[in-house]
Amino acid sequence: MKFFKQGITVLALAAALAPAAAFAQDGGVKVTIGVKAWVHNWSTWFNCTGGVCSSETGNETAIIPSVAVRFGNFFVAGDYTPEVEYKFVGETGTVKKDEWSVIGGYYLVPQLAIAGGFKRQHQDFRGLGINFDVNIDIVMLGLQGGAALGDGGWFMYGNGFFGPGSVSSVQTGNATNDEVFYYSTELGLGYRFTDHLAVTGGFKYQTLRWEDVSGTAGGGIPGNDLTNGWIFGLSFTF
Repeated sequence: MKFFKQGITVLALAAALAPAAAFAQDGGVKVTIGVKAWVHNWSTWFNCTGGVCSSETGNETAIIPSVAVRFGNFFVAGDYTPEVEYKFVGETGTVKKDEWSVIGGYYLVPQLAIAGGFKRQHQDFRGLGINFDVNIDIVMLGLQGGAALGDGGWFMYGNGFFGPGSVSSVQTGNATNDEVFYYSTELGLGYRFTDHLAVTGGFKYQTLRWEDVSGTAGGGIPGNDLTNGWIFGLSFTF
């Protein structure tokens, strides 16, 4: 129930960007290619003597290419975050993480779309000597929207997604006993120079909530895996 409430909160943030009035939608096919720079840090849990510890990295920058195709009110989109190396405070080794996602959806009105999709995140902690190298597969549901600010080129945008995730070993593909729940949101402002070229700037927050990271069956100790920071983008539509 707690995860459900968190997900509804994320959706509400995104929905707040959509005005109540509906307008006619342009037809045709539009393709948007873009790139974002996400300046972020990562904090996550560790199993340690006497319980569960947490640690945080310094800021790292991920360069995220993306592509979206819209045909009428329907769209499909995908992005890829290449492997980034992180160093946690107090640790000498490095940890690696990368992810990709694909979504598809429908614009209820020009300013608001409902969407569903799939995300895979890979975490490799072997640089710290820990036998932890997993894929996390997430089924997502969410909203994305945007609205113009006045008559100029400024606009606001946002999205929110949430959903359950399953964890499997990279080496064997076998599922683990871990259960996770994913939720994320990105909110920001943008400026459209022309009908084709736009820039954006905002804040992105992404969390994986692990149900039980105690290492003991029935321990029931949750662990938060949080990645967040400022994000800047450039996109071209044709």
